Amino acid sequence: MRKSLAFVVVALLLAAGASAQSVGLVLSGGGAKGLYHIGVIQALEENEIPIDYVAGTSMGSIIAALYAAGYSPEEMRAIVDSGQVREWVSGRIDSRYASYYRQMQDQPSMLTLRLNLRDEEKRSDAKNKSRLVLPSHLISSSQIDLALAELLTPASTASGGDFDRLMVPFRCVASDLVARKPYVLKTGDLGEAVRASMAIPLAFNPIEKDSMLLYDGGIYDNFPWKPLDETFRPDYLIGSKCTSGNTEPNAKSIMDQVWMLTMEKTDYDMPAGRSTLIERAVDVSMLDFSQADAIIQSGYDDTMALMDSLKSAVPRRMSRGEALRRRAAFRERCPELLFNRYAIEGLNPAQTTYVRDNMQLDHQHDGEPKILSFERVKDKYFSVLADGNFSTEYPYMRYDPKSGYYGIDFRLTTKPDYKILIGGNISSTAFNQAYVGFEYHRIRHAANRYYTHLFLGLAAMFAAAFIANALTGGLKFGVEGQPVAHSDFLWNYLGMVTAGLAFALAGGCPGRQLFMAGEGDSDAGIFALGMLVGAAMAHNLGTASSGTGIGVYGMQATIIGFAVCLIIGFVHSKKA
Repeated sequence: MRKSLAFVVVALLLAAGASAQSVGLVLSGGGAKGLYHIGVIQALEENEIPIDYVAGTSMGSIIAALYAAGYSPEEMRAIVDSGQVREWVSGRIDSRYASYYRQMQDQPSMLTLRLNLRDEEKRSDAKNKSRLVLPSHLISSSQIDLALAELLTPASTASGGDFDRLMVPFRCVASDLVARKPYVLKTGDLGEAVRASMAIPLAFNPIEKDSMLLYDGGIYDNFPWKPLDETFRPDYLIGSKCTSGNTEPNAKSIMDQVWMLTMEKTDYDMPAGRSTLIERAVDVSMLDFSQADAIIQSGYDDTMALMDSLKSAVPRRMSRGEALRRRAAFRERCPELLFNRYAIEGLNPAQTTYVRDNMQLDHQHDGEPKILSFERVKDKYFSVLADGNFSTEYPYMRYDPKSGYYGIDFRLTTKPDYKILIGGNISSTAFNQAYVGFEYHRIRHAANRYYTHLFLGLAAMFAAAFIANALTGGLKFGVEGQPVAHSDFLWNYLGMVTAGLAFALAGGCPGRQLFMAGEGDSDAGIFALGMLVGAAMAHNLGTASSGTGIGVYGMQATIIGFAVCLIIGFVHSKKA
């Protein structure tokens, strides 16, 4: 009897332990490969496997933070499908945000070098005042900074900056390059923490925090199961690993190569007997999000393949209804992103005035500050960044419980005033050109921009003709003695301008048209035939000139031809 009673007690204790079993989910880094984790989470939720704690590195930290902030796997998939992620990692601000007068013209620049000629730090060493400023990163973080702030700030506000108070307690790992060790983030601004965890060297600028320089957590710990285990002590660990570990990088992806060069060996071996590792070596480059659906599906399929063993290892269940209630209850605590205040940091007073004037967010209504939506703030913020004169850091959003609205602090710095552009046009035709440009911008109460561009192909043609004529004795200035029909320079030049306009409208000079006609181009053939007919008509109608002077009707023909070319050009021009 006593043995039976003891057995029952032990069974009850085991059952209680099983029902109270806690689960921690660990998500690896991997860039675009990390979309794999969305499929993993979706499969776990659909099969009622609880997720009580979550931790991640790099892309894994983004997915983990979104889940901890109350986003469902379906919502995360919708964000990816919308194409927003591709915009974030491109770093480009659409030119449509800029006003018409501040839009940049197209130019064939391949390399941009900036020169700092200002002594902003009032250095005494004059030789250090001018210096070449090389880019610290390849991708502007302005897009992803604002995206993370939008997605995660309400949840960060609801938690009071304590990651243990999110819907699911959360940890992410960044790399402290000063101390050369991993740094676990557990408090503060949730968006900034994630941004630090995914600051891939060379690609994105780091986050400066408390004298630390924080880069991507994958440098020192790409699979943070130990920080999660040591902090929360879950009964069971589930890991999602989307990389092949410490293997050779993709030879065609510079980001993969940089990643592997900076990344130290990571321990992917979780404790035996109380863990399951879901893994696949996703074969895409780090910033290639074009195969998002397939990557997410692979995470789902791999998790479903292990579902029977997972259910045996984790007997506890969290119903879909309970998960929905938990998510809804947390999101009820998240204040909507509405703003009644913004500030500009990092600029001098005149530059701050310029930015404020361009953002146009200071208007009041009936003496009260105007309430601004996030979309309006974003639109005006990007309108300032679109011309490329400012660098940004992660923007801070602070909630005021008294007013019920947020304030946002934009942190801007001006880029160096002087810019050298180098590039060109390379084609299979004879129209290959080198390009050099020089630009200077000055931002005070207004923004002024001055530039000069040179196509070296044209310069080379001019230089070659000049030198050849000088060497052969054919270099003559003026009209006299030149191989022209007559010496009346006004009508000579006007005729050449008219002919140039006509050739431009027709698609090329007579020589090019003849070559193309010989290659079988029917349009060029008609052009060549038209030149022959036109020459015959000009000589018979008295419009052609000769060595004796201008034709009888040469002036009238030139004016009419010039006007016709202008009319055709303007009628068929495209509006910007």
